[in-house]
Amino acid sequence: MENYLEATKTITGAQTTPTNTFWEDNGAVKALWEELAEEMKKTDGKAKDGTPNGCEALQNPSDKTACNYLHAGFTELYTTPTPAASSSATTATPSVLNNPSFRQTMGCFLLHAYAKHMKEKATCLIDDGIKQAFDTAGQGKSGNGDIPCKWEQEKYDSCNININGVAGQGGSAKDKVDAVLKADKDNIDKMAKQINTVTDLCDQVKCVTTRWMKDKANNGGNDRTWNDVWDQVKEQIKELAAGTTEDKKSAVSSICSKLSKDSDGKEACLLIAAGLKNLYDIKDDQNGVDAVKASFQRTMRCVLLNAIADKLQDDKFPCKDEKKTKEGIEKAFGQSATIMGQGEGCRNGNVTCFKCERMTLEKLKDCNLDSPGTTQNVKEKVDDLLKNGECWLCWNQHTNILTQHNVLTQPQHNQHNNNNTTNILTQHNILTQHNILT
Repeated sequence: MENYLEATKTITGAQTTPTNTFWEDNGAVKALWEELAEEMKKTDGKAKDGTPNGCEALQNPSDKTACNYLHAGFTELYTTPTPAASSSATTATPSVLNNPSFRQTMGCFLLHAYAKHMKEKATCLIDDGIKQAFDTAGQGKSGNGDIPCKWEQEKYDSCNININGVAGQGGSAKDKVDAVLKADKDNIDKMAKQINTVTDLCDQVKCVTTRWMKDKANNGGNDRTWNDVWDQVKEQIKELAAGTTEDKKSAVSSICSKLSKDSDGKEACLLIAAGLKNLYDIKDDQNGVDAVKASFQRTMRCVLLNAIADKLQDDKFPCKDEKKTKEGIEKAFGQSATIMGQGEGCRNGNVTCFKCERMTLEKLKDCNLDSPGTTQNVKEKVDDLLKNGECWLCWNQHTNILTQHNVLTQPQHNQHNNNNTTNILTQHNILTQHNILT
């Protein structure tokens, strides 16, 4: 790249040369990025015209989206530029982008930077999607003499060049290219939102769990275990309970304002709405909570909140029809997007947040986090946690709707567990306080 610019520059005293102008706002680098970004934006993270491109074989939705974006970028990069495209590139160096070697080398830098931005903003691991795009579309057209673009992040990060052709004034190509992408905030934010759009709750749980388990940077350089996962989920029960006290419910009263009394489902609505507000209040970067951990916590609290909703709608829940718990639950979940917009961690368009929607745990019965294994089944693990007396206790202390109707002793998997749970709760004067045992 340096050699080409050196050969094309014209030295005229202190006048500007192609070597230092091609990084500027009207330079070739920005023009090439705009060309690639426009093609990627058109796909919206989907295969162009639905044509198979190799990305469809990926299982993780975020991997597919990342792969499709990059695939579209590479396809455009290896297309011979039209005169119209090259003429709009830059007035300073109209022929730079017409040189295939230069164009493809610079484009490789740009797509490297783009992929790195994807990884930083994704709540899921998208390494497979990035690799798939670089290994296929990044090889250029067969027999065309194209320069392959390999996914070599370390080499990309450490590449230093002469910024303006003057000895001693080198710089990082990475920094220059990053500046071009960061200036295009709208495109980057749209990409991040699409990358993080996962519509299936099981996929979302798999996605954030895998990322959190491999987040060595925030775990002393070590991967986490399945025990770590479920211990952390247990902690989310306590946090969710603390977020549904009476004062917390009052903060979401407007969500349920059209339900005038308990018999309209108001109490159930307030409980679920407060739970939703609690998970949307989790911040990415304050009090030691990072974006990866925050996404994991939000997702698991969403699963737990749906498990609680299941309990309230269970046929063995007394007065569920009279209290219209189903209607109250649906009302709260129906306002989930509104509540998300009010959440301290999700307002202002935080792209790592997702909308928690109503889904019964029954629909997660085939959701195995260790697939193709079956030992880390979401429904079974969450059911076990919520059957545990101590976990129910922390929830019970703050939710009268549960304690008043004896949900805590409904149904246990066997008599032995029922007695154990009752003993635990009796020791803490929970059941007796609500006249359940008397």
